Amino acid sequence: MKKDTSQSRSPQQPRPLVLALMLTGILAFEAHPKLIHTANAHTKPVAFNNTTALVTGELISQNQGTIPNSYRQKAINAVLQNITKKFGVSRANLRVSETQEKTWPDGCLGLAEPGMMCTQSLIKGWHITVANKKQPQQVWAYRTNKNGSVVKLEK
Repeated sequence: MKKDTSQSRSPQQPRPLVLALMLTGILAFEAHPKLIHTANAHTKPVAFNNTTALVTGELISQNQGTIPNSYRQKAINAVLQNITKKFGVSRANLRVSETQEKTWPDGCLGLAEPGMMCTQSLIKGWHITVANKKQPQQVWAYRTNKNGSVVKLEK
């Protein structure tokens, strides 16, 4: 028959498992003091790999050709289709002024509105600028994900 040792311990003495965990924690922090550090908020860009992040939710990066070119054309087509549908401008009157590969800070492509839920992960995509050939002062700037399935007009 097993002897009940739980009653033989004094009330002030911690259980062996709790004691072991406490001592392990103390030793870990003594051995690796860098594990404890404070968090600092940055308002300046923070660089990591080929990506530059802004805490404010603006542009995350301008990449160097990591998205296949076939996706670029899909994104351009999606933007042109959006302009044609939204503004009634004939596709023949539209000219793509600029396309830049970007990495956006979230699923809302950095254009979240109050109350909007966005995935919190970096999204590769495009910044596409389109002009109206007949009215050159009419210009649209769009953000897309890499294949153009998400298209957002900058305001």
